Amino acid sequence: EPPTAQRRLWSPVSQALSPLVLSANLRSALSSLLLSPLVEEDEPEKRKVTIPGTEKPIRLDPADWPLLGSPQAKFIFVEMFDYTCPYCRDTNKSIRGAFERFGDDIAVIALPVPLERECNRAASGSGHAGSCELSRLAIAVWRCDRGKFQQYHDWLFDRTRTVAAARRQAEDLVGRDSLRAQMDSPAPGKQIGWHVELYIKVGSGTVPKLLFSGSSVVGAVQKEALCSMISREMGQTPAK
Repeated sequence: EPPTAQRRLWSPVSQALSPLVLSANLRSALSSLLLSPLVEEDEPEKRKVTIPGTEKPIRLDPADWPLLGSPQAKFIFVEMFDYTCPYCRDTNKSIRGAFERFGDDIAVIALPVPLERECNRAASGSGHAGSCELSRLAIAVWRCDRGKFQQYHDWLFDRTRTVAAARRQAEDLVGRDSLRAQMDSPAPGKQIGWHVELYIKVGSGTVPKLLFSGSSVVGAVQKEALCSMISREMGQTPAK
């Protein structure tokens, strides 16, 4: 049994949540949920993300998670989303706009959270058929070739995609054999399971969710509002 530690998660949107007792895996994953600008510590070759306000800093290597942008970006925040969610599609457009505004200064840890009960025990209602499989395909692409993940992620959000079309696109990007090897393994499903557990720990409910160092935003966000949030969190003017 891995060691556990107690951590308090806070969001001005959901107010204070109770202390969370997390496994080692979830403790590591939770460090991606409340992010401050990356800081250089005594290991300059490693860029670390730090959560403020805990007993001691919790750090995450962004290279360990699905990422839009560079792990060397000055500022990283987290998005939870469902590939079949129209509001998530709108927010994806805003995130693309933020990349145009800030360039390489930002990156996003992108956590697919399917709102389909087949792989998400906290999901309610219906209307998200195929979401689990689309998310597994996205994670499989990321595991095959991280350099292709953002392209595939944006393609999934360009319009409503069927699972069959998404699989063909994934095969075109990373190769049929490589994709099959990933999809036949438990790894993509396990990764999605970690995302779901984190989604539950932050209150489940509506996606998209954007999580910053001291705040979180739930629901669709327009480009200018998102850029203002990022500027505030970074404490600087957006790059031109």
